[in-house]
Amino acid sequence: PKESPTNSFIEIPDYHSACVVATHEGTPLHKLKPGPKNIVGECVQLNPGPLDRYKNALKQFVDCL
Repeated sequence: PKESPTNSFIEIPDYHSACVVATHEGTPLHKLKPGPKNIVGECVQLNPGPLDRYKNALKQFVDCL
């Protein structure tokens, strides 16, 4: 029998800040570096832990495609 669809779900952590920075800078998500970013006069902090968790989840998702 085929694998149960529920075993195919992958949790992707929230990546709002990373998405804003990537879109504003035109940087692919996999190339984002942690640290403070200035986005239209607002300071956006990309912390390494959440950014690494998001990158790992994204890699896991892509590997399933």
